[in-house]
Amino acid sequence: MSVLSLRYAHAFASVATSSHLDTAAAQQQLEDFSKTLHGSRELQEVLMNPSIANEQKLKVLDAIAGRIGMFPQVRNFNWTRSSPSTAPSPTSNPTWPRQRSPARIP
Repeated sequence: MSVLSLRYAHAFASVATSSHLDTAAAQQQLEDFSKTLHGSRELQEVLMNPSIANEQKLKVLDAIAGRIGMFPQVRNFNWTRSSPSTAPSPTSNPTWPRQRSPARIP
């Protein structure tokens, strides 16, 4: 398991515990979504396509979440890990570290 995967797993376990979720049900929902995502090339293309607005992607994810009875916390977790366009950026995160200008050599 990669370091990033491990961090996501720990973060989700913390959310599940603090929200008193049925962990077996939450795990099954994650597995169901994973199977749905990996079984649909079209869904992968929609969620990974940077030209499709996040609002549209969320509508698709909400439709899937509703069909499989996904906990809101599981839905939010799936959103953060399935959409590369949710990664922090200077426009979406005002605390994003600013790039330093390279030192100039006289």
